[in-house]
Amino acid sequence: MNLTLLNDYRTLLKAAQLPDNLWFYAIQFSTIIRNSVYNETIKSSPRAIAAQSGLDVKTILPFGQPVIAHRTK
Repeated sequence: MNLTLLNDYRTLLKAAQLPDNLWFYAIQFSTIIRNSVYNETIKSSPRAIAAQSGLDVKTILPFGQPVIAHRTK
């Protein structure tokens, strides 16, 4: 799994044209996505097995997409 995450982070950073110092965020993003995907071996997702709420795919933004953060007072 470690090699998979390393390959994911390199791909995410290259596709988003981001610097290598953001590697932690790319691995974190990849881990969240991979743990939310259905796994044929366990017949569920790792998130569901861990009793965590599901991930709404409508709210996932592509890695590296520019966003505007709004802070309320």
